[in-house]
Amino acid sequence: MKIAVIGTSNSVMKGGYVGALRASHDVTNFSSGRVPYYAHVKTLLKNEEQLRQFDLIILDHYINDVNYYVSRMPDSYAERLVDFYALLARLKVPVLNIVFPIVNLSLSKSYWYYEKVKHLSERFDFFTLDLNLVLFEPSMYKDSIHLKKEVSYYFGCWLAGEICFIKWSIPKGIKSREGVFSLLGEEYLRLQSGVEEYSFSNSLMELNCFLLKETLTLPNSGEIVSFGYFNSKESESLHGFTVNGTPYALFGSLYYHEALSSSGGEVILEPLFGLNDGVPYLHGRGAFKGTVSGYFDYPTVTEFLFHDGSHPGEELPSGQGFLIDLSKFASDVAHIFSFSAISIPAETIDYLRDLAIANERSDLECSYKLMTVAATFRPGGVGIQKKLAQYKTNLRG
Repeated sequence: MKIAVIGTSNSVMKGGYVGALRASHDVTNFSSGRVPYYAHVKTLLKNEEQLRQFDLIILDHYINDVNYYVSRMPDSYAERLVDFYALLARLKVPVLNIVFPIVNLSLSKSYWYYEKVKHLSERFDFFTLDLNLVLFEPSMYKDSIHLKKEVSYYFGCWLAGEICFIKWSIPKGIKSREGVFSLLGEEYLRLQSGVEEYSFSNSLMELNCFLLKETLTLPNSGEIVSFGYFNSKESESLHGFTVNGTPYALFGSLYYHEALSSSGGEVILEPLFGLNDGVPYLHGRGAFKGTVSGYFDYPTVTEFLFHDGSHPGEELPSGQGFLIDLSKFASDVAHIFSFSAISIPAETIDYLRDLAIANERSDLECSYKLMTVAATFRPGGVGIQKKLAQYKTNLRG
């Protein structure tokens, strides 16, 4: 299958589920860590025609919303989730919404948003895969919002086979909410004075960047809700700007797309340059909470996302949704990862792999289990993954 992944940190994890999917499917990853769902709206608007060519879109967005944004953004952030899903449904490509597990999710003050995500996913006729329904042991987590990479990889192995046997269908949409987001990108920015364009590329991305050296007044396109920025790894300076007079420092290296609250109307951006004291980080967390003082160099921006300010209302599609059965996966993962804390020699992994291959004609189910254990301890093994996919297909047949 030709699959697009639009996700956050669980979808960019090295050695995680996306890597396992790639062993048997054609996967394009549009994911970015530490972003609000507005970043996914931007991805949809910039890549709409390309995304229409995929057989399946895998969505992964709610983790950052529950863990951070919903409790810190205006109510409109959660309300506009309907508009995001309407835009996604407009592509007329089946959607699999993966709801990754969160430790003690039921105790979260944003638990209601998790329920909202599942409800809307159902009404839009998305396929939902809720990993919170699997009783992962504490040892299977890297932290409270990420599974360990070997567990994620095994999930990808299971998913790679599972998606081949699902009868996918097109989502239902809300036509009146499809066009409420708009994007000001490179076409607009390169026409502005006081903006210097340059390019950046690496193995993951190609960006047209715009160094903001003078005041930039954005047109009144509704409410600005988010923007993209780039901080070079080589720069030792701080970066930031004022938004209608309110200063913000931008943290992190390379590219981010961050949420920004606005009441609508004209937006005036002015770069922070030179020495500045007590500038608050925009959505600062971890080591970047509070304020920062020091030398600021010109900031780099990439795009601005707007919403027209209208309220989504109560209209929803009439879909029933599709909840994917995880009982077999839950049983397998509980059995396999009871061994996860053990470190075994490479020769033993080779032996398990070869034993599985030797027995595949006489006892395919046993070979599948042996190969799954081998994949657990060698998640990057391409040959092992191909055999796993083959075994899954044959067992299903």
